[in-house]
Amino acid sequence: HSLTISNLEVWNEYAIVVQAFNKIGQGPMSEEVTAFTSEGAPTMPPEEVGLTTLSSQTIRISWTSPPLSSANGNIQGYKVVYGPSKTWYDETTHDTKIVTTTETDIHGLKKYTNYSMQVLAFTNGGDGVRSPVYTSTTHEDLPGAPGSAKALAMSEDSILVSWQHPDDPNG
Repeated sequence: HSLTISNLEVWNEYAIVVQAFNKIGQGPMSEEVTAFTSEGAPTMPPEEVGLTTLSSQTIRISWTSPPLSSANGNIQGYKVVYGPSKTWYDETTHDTKIVTTTETDIHGLKKYTNYSMQVLAFTNGGDGVRSPVYTSTTHEDLPGAPGSAKALAMSEDSILVSWQHPDDPNG
């Protein structure tokens, strides 16, 4: 015989006993067995998120774990979702870094660019709730080379020089 017990809490241990009965009365109880329900995704985001710009291409993000009561399992790690703020509305411009610590440096960012970041915890039950969006701007750096430089002789003693702004002004 079998019975499915429903509406239990996620990632909780339950003790179960079975007892038979008939019109004469109740028989002895079985030995107690224990079982955990499956893990679920965390229901709260990581807390105390902070961003620190370290250079023109690196931002450090740090946080604390979500409250243990909301983990719904064993936290396996964290996902940092980041991308340029001006295209944050477009999920295809986001990158994700997976870590097991509560701090990481995001390298290889564009110089002098505002970035948006969120962090979430995950368990074997899935991805948890994302933190609010936090923003930070990478530092200024040397500009890129000017584009389309041209020179034109205007007379025997003058030259007109023209150019385009650098593709990457970096400041």
